[in-house]
Amino acid sequence: MSPLTPEEPSGRVYNKVGGVYAWYALGILTLVQGFNFLDRQIVAILAEEIKADLMITDAQIGFLYGTAFAIFHIIFIVPAAKLADTWERRKLASLSLAIWSMLTAVCGFAKSFPQLAIARFGVGIGETAAGPCCHSMISDYFPREKRATAMSIFVAGTSIGGGAGILIGGYVVEGWKAMFPAGTEPFGIKAWQAAFLAVGFPGLLLAILVYLLKEPIRGLSDGRVAKPPAQKPWPAFLEELSWIIPPLSLIRIGSLGKAHFRQNLTAGGVILVLTLLAIYITGDYAQWISLAAGFYVIFTWAQSLMHRDAPAFAIMFRTPSFVLTVAGFTCIAFSRFGVTFWTPAFFMRFHDMSVGEVATLVGTVSVFAGIAGDVVGGVWADHWKKTNNGGRLLVGVFAAGVPIPLIVWMLYTDQTYVAAALLAPIMLCGAMFTGPGASTVQDLVLPRMRGTGAAVLILSLNLIGLGIGPYLVGRISDSVGDLRMGMMLSILVSMGAIVCFLVAARRIGIDESSRWDRAQQYGEVS
Repeated sequence: MSPLTPEEPSGRVYNKVGGVYAWYALGILTLVQGFNFLDRQIVAILAEEIKADLMITDAQIGFLYGTAFAIFHIIFIVPAAKLADTWERRKLASLSLAIWSMLTAVCGFAKSFPQLAIARFGVGIGETAAGPCCHSMISDYFPREKRATAMSIFVAGTSIGGGAGILIGGYVVEGWKAMFPAGTEPFGIKAWQAAFLAVGFPGLLLAILVYLLKEPIRGLSDGRVAKPPAQKPWPAFLEELSWIIPPLSLIRIGSLGKAHFRQNLTAGGVILVLTLLAIYITGDYAQWISLAAGFYVIFTWAQSLMHRDAPAFAIMFRTPSFVLTVAGFTCIAFSRFGVTFWTPAFFMRFHDMSVGEVATLVGTVSVFAGIAGDVVGGVWADHWKKTNNGGRLLVGVFAAGVPIPLIVWMLYTDQTYVAAALLAPIMLCGAMFTGPGASTVQDLVLPRMRGTGAAVLILSLNLIGLGIGPYLVGRISDSVGDLRMGMMLSILVSMGAIVCFLVAARRIGIDESSRWDRAQQYGEVS
């Protein structure tokens, strides 16, 4: 890193902080986030259709939505984040969007559980680069004091896309069935398959707009311009990949010395034993083997990062407020994914609502309440940050605690209109944490580490929150025969978030103000 100088990159570059163009770019990136969650959340409204057609269980549905997507997402997000930190982010985000859009359409041609799972693996890989790129670009488009607001507008795309996925999926299913009664579908394409096709292809058009964006200058918003991106980013990507994909990762770890090799094998052995135990208890091979691979990859990558980039490892994994922030928001994600994914099925099963009725209710509430929560959470977080270093984390405390009694009430009331009314405040509060979480992580890392910092947060949210939350709810539902029990138990994890945030808020100011000095102690070149 170096102080800001007149020498700035040339080409398709945005050399300002803030301004009208920054808000335009934010709008485009928000649409990217919308398509990201549209392609994920559509599975929620299609769950009952997929389950009936492919004859699978609730646990398998949870696997398709969560683990099948998350496992390859987390394996490839770290090298993708390396690309985001070394290549033009607009190009990478555009490529990522194009890939996952095509693979979402491929889901529409799946004829079995394994085929659909493989397609979901591909979607997970395709989406890896979008998050790190968007988080990093937004942090460079906007000044620090507006970051949480900008991030919250960006993550409002989550609510827009999630709600749109439910609305579009529900309407396509009902429309397709009305046009083509059972047995008359063209090419044998069922209603749920048509829904995947309908949401997959439009993403290709948005990818063009993303490619045409101007690249913001790294570090300009912090007053320190980062070094120019590497001229050959793809070798850096492959280098990073070799540190996390077995057996290459074992060879690379072995090159660090016998002690590190033994440490890696020990960790792998512990993960293997726990995986075999989980399989023995549940009988679910795909779920636990996938998660085991994810946890092993994360451990191996973190172990290698400690030696390959000591400043980055220290700024993230040796910073208490960073670790607690990621842990806290992961706890919220666990509960949110576990509840929101199964909400459409809950209303269908316990309130006898049709696919179209649920699509209208859940989709509409997801969009409007979600957007309100995203924006209010970000604005509120920036306001509290001015007078309290831990102000953004206090928004997380609110987002974690308030929904708990509301969700319990929604699950066990016999009155449909009450359950429907409670959905709005639940969705609003559940959306408030995303902007504060993303902006807090960005504030705690150096500009050159923004993509990697975002990847660590996204990785944890996906592996634990998405990879376990929906599956666990489905598993409990299969075991006890009551979907509500699984949903209720998942929200208890939110209490862990409250503890993490309150502890982190006490020292985040110290960690944030000392990041440059601490990085230099570990070898960062100023």
